[in-house]
This record gives sequence, C-alpha cells and structure tokens, in this order.
Amino acid sequence: MNVWLALFVSLLISAFLLAYWLRTNKKAQTSNEVERKHRTEEKRLRSEFPAIFTYIESVGEIRNQRDFDQFVTQLNHLLEIEKRARGIKWSEVKDIEAMKAIAYARLIAKRNTSNY
Repeated sequence: MNVWLALFVSLLISAFLLAYWLRTNKKAQTSNEVERKHRTEEKRLRSEFPAIFTYIESVGEIRNQRDFDQFVTQLNHLLEIEKRARGIKWSEVKDIEAMKAIAYARLIAKRNTSNY
C-alpha cells in the first residue's frame, strides 16, 4: 500500500512540475514574440519615416525643460508634415501615432534628469 501511495505522490509531483515548466516556457516564448514584433515594427517605421528617426538620433542630451519642449515642438512639426504629405488614411494615422510614441520615448530617454 505504501509503495502505491509513494508512486502516486511522485507521479502527482512530476505532473505539477511538468505543468509549471510548460507554463513558464510558454510565457518566455510569448515574451520573445512580443519583443520580436516590436523590433520588426520599429524597423518598418524607420524605413517609412527616415527623417523623423534622423531627427531623433541627431538630438543630443536634453538639459532642461525648455530644450525638451523645443524638441517636442520640432517633432510635432515633422509629424504634421508627414500627415499632410501622406493624406489621411487610417493605417497611416496609426503608423504616425506609433512613430510619435517611439519618438517621445526616445526624447525622454535623452533628458538629463539631474537638471529637472
């Protein structure tokens, strides 16, 4: 009786460990897929909006709020030019909004937080 009970418990523990491993592995794969999609999307946007990425990469360190506001104003101006040049299509508006989010994130990353 004890042998059967030990066998049953060991099989039950093995099943829980296998389920945990499968769930953890699935989460890691999902995370990798999301990261790959973000990189692919950024590459696509980079090819469609080279002027905006060039502008963002040309920005050095942002020292104060005035500099940041100036760069955001220039970025918004470039995005408006892109909107007018492309016309109004829903897919392109979504692309421009995605580009805007990426650009803002990069500008914020370049801020020197010690001066704020």
